[in-house]
Amino acid sequence: MACNHLDSLAKELVDVGIMINEKMIETGVWNGTVDTCRIFNCDETPQFINYGIDGTTSGLFYAGKGDACQRMYRENRECVTIQPFVSFSGDICMCQVIFKCTGITSSMVPTEAVNKILHLLVTTTDNGVSTHESFLAALKEFDVYLNEKNVKRPIVLLSDGHSSRLDFDVLSFLESKRIHLFLTPPDTTGVTQLLDQVNKNIHSEYRKQKDSMFSDICSLKKEAFMLVLANIWDKWTTKETLVKSAKRVGVAENAKRAENCIETEKQTSPLISSPDKRRGSANYWKSKFEQAMELIDELHEKSIQLEEIPGFMTTKKIKPKLTKDATRVTQVHGSMTASDVITLVESIKRKKEKEKEKKENAAKKKEEVTRLFITCKLQCYCEEIKCKAFGLKQCPTCLNIMRSICSKANCKVNGKNPEMILSAAARKK
Repeated sequence: MACNHLDSLAKELVDVGIMINEKMIETGVWNGTVDTCRIFNCDETPQFINYGIDGTTSGLFYAGKGDACQRMYRENRECVTIQPFVSFSGDICMCQVIFKCTGITSSMVPTEAVNKILHLLVTTTDNGVSTHESFLAALKEFDVYLNEKNVKRPIVLLSDGHSSRLDFDVLSFLESKRIHLFLTPPDTTGVTQLLDQVNKNIHSEYRKQKDSMFSDICSLKKEAFMLVLANIWDKWTTKETLVKSAKRVGVAENAKRAENCIETEKQTSPLISSPDKRRGSANYWKSKFEQAMELIDELHEKSIQLEEIPGFMTTKKIKPKLTKDATRVTQVHGSMTASDVITLVESIKRKKEKEKEKKENAAKKKEEVTRLFITCKLQCYCEEIKCKAFGLKQCPTCLNIMRSICSKANCKVNGKNPEMILSAAARKK
């Protein structure tokens, strides 16, 4: 099936003009000149925010003798979907991050992530996975990248056969933008999808960066996740790695044969071999213990103790400052580019600042009115001809000061409005 699949891909590349001077040597083996700048791949990979790669817990536990093991703190079990778009020439085109929530907030798009991840698209869906709408939004941002880099059309985009790809609006958009979507059948994604080889690096780099930025007792949330992702975006893969991965799936500029069947050299296993003694006997476990101690001593001699290096300073984990209050940008599921989110957040913050300033001015004005009335309540002390407290009244029940009669239901007496207390100048007149 894999060879037939490679033949189908080769014919697709020939039809769109990406592969020229082609020659079929045998089943699954083609020779020709390939423009790898016009071949792209997108693939989803799940990443737990605060869990291990496989979803296992990573934290502190305690247990008394004979008691069940208890976790000392609750972890965030949320899983986020990362969908990068890369080219077979080794370029990272864009990244779509899909959260399982309703609405986009400012915590999903910290400034550091916007600066380090180009063409970052933030999406929210019901289950945190790709849908027809989210994939269409990713294609629109991908089209912006193609226009920005002036990539020659048509192009070929390799992807798995996820249901989000099989939608009328998605296929119509692909046809209008001259993007040929090449779907892989089941159990063959590793043959033509280079991201299947390098996506695992995202998990390992995420784990390392998370451990270096946050302590073990920190329960991370969306903003911390995006900060970690921003710091690993230039580390999880390189241009050379992507090109080599493309060669392993059989697509390269001058490649004659796929390199996905590489024989690796046999390495000696670090595991302790079983001693030639009766299993479970005292001599058996004694030999096991001696072998384990020898292995520990050998590894200790080979390891480098950083604290013993003169002048070497140990690093301390510093928790980055996270925003306490996130600004909500949207109230429904959807997608937005990171730059648009930042622009909207700034606009919302400016609007909130104006409203806050307006409320503060109103409060100051109310305090000034109260001060004027209290000053001239019994006797007017104004130097001007007209008293500043003239026209102000005070409700005898709620004690609020206003220019009209208090109409609150609780302040009424026998169903009538209360008799307002006037200032000294108003009483004289």
